[in-house]
Amino acid sequence: MTKHLKNRHKIDPARSSVARKREVEGVDVLAALKRSSEVNIDIERRRRNELLAIGLDKSTLEYLFIRWITETNLPWNTVTHTPFRSFLEYVNPSANSLLPNSPNTFKAHAIRLFEEGKKRLHTCYPRVCSLRNSY
Repeated sequence: MTKHLKNRHKIDPARSSVARKREVEGVDVLAALKRSSEVNIDIERRRRNELLAIGLDKSTLEYLFIRWITETNLPWNTVTHTPFRSFLEYVNPSANSLLPNSPNTFKAHAIRLFEEGKKRLHTCYPRVCSLRNSY
C-alpha cells in the first residue's frame, strides 16, 4: 500500500501531515522568520520616527517650509531634490515624511495657506479690506 501511495499518488505516508501542508502551501520556517524580522525592523523604524515627531507640529513645520521656499524664491520643485530630502532625513526623518514631496502638492499647500491668511486679514481688518476693494 505504501508503494502504491508513493508511486501512483506521490504521497509519502512516512512524512507528517504538517510537513506535507508546508510543502503544498510553500511555507518555509526560515522565510517566515526572515519576514517577521523585517516586520519588526519596520515597526522599530516607525516607532523611532513617532518619537522624533513628538516635538514637531505639522502645520508650523509646513508654514515655515512654505515661507522659506517662497521668500527665498526657490523653485517649487526643490521639494523633490535628493540632497534636500537627505538633509531632512538626517535632521529628522519625521519632518521628511510630514512635508509635501511633490511640486503640485507644495503648490496646493501654499495656495491653501495664502487663502487662509487672506481670510484672517479680512476678519481682522474688514473696513480696510472693503476700502481696498472699492478702488
